[in-house]
Amino acid sequence: RQLEEIEGISWIRLVYLHPQMLKSDLIDYISKSYKTLPYYDLPIQHIHDDMLSRMRRQVRREKIEGLLSEIRSKRPDSTIRTTFIVGFPGETESHFGALYEFAESFKFDRMGAFAYSLEEGSSAALMPDQVPEEDKALRLDTLNELQFEIVASKNRKLIGKEITALIDTVSAETSEAVGRTMADCPEIDPIIRIRQKINGDKKSAALLKSGDIVRVLVTETDGTDLIAELKAA
Repeated sequence: RQLEEIEGISWIRLVYLHPQMLKSDLIDYISKSYKTLPYYDLPIQHIHDDMLSRMRRQVRREKIEGLLSEIRSKRPDSTIRTTFIVGFPGETESHFGALYEFAESFKFDRMGAFAYSLEEGSSAALMPDQVPEEDKALRLDTLNELQFEIVASKNRKLIGKEITALIDTVSAETSEAVGRTMADCPEIDPIIRIRQKINGDKKSAALLKSGDIVRVLVTETDGTDLIAELKAA
């Protein structure tokens, strides 16, 4: 609330909201806020209760699904980002199958996936049933391929629509500026490449500057990234 009172701050993005600690009052606040973005970086790590217990996540599938449902019901345009770990000690094909089906069904807006890496001295390193490296790699590729298609499909639905973008960098030599939408956290999420059109001709993006918040028209996609045009008022 105090941050929102500061002039010059337009977007506030909360990151790494642990599922155990995210409460309804914060979801309510974000859903009604005009500065704090409806962006939920919610690291779930897994969805099968067996794996959540082994990871000591202190939260179960029912709680996770309840949070996700609450977020989307209170503000359907919310962006939900998560992270998953595959190949944690004890993960079976059945456990991974449950994770894959969950990700396929829920269709997260953004997702990061990682293969478990043994950290010497950690409690997980001493667990039995370590997953072979080749199985970890296959599961990671499978999950990443699924998420790529989910994001690409969501992006295609944006073609022809106007959205808001924040400019990060501007090239004085090309017609492009690079920015991000409200759904994209810097460095970890996709970007949006923006071209200007003035009197129908492509021009340098010199009129834009870092920090500008503009309305753009999405014209095409490039995998997980968007391409858009800024038109003169």
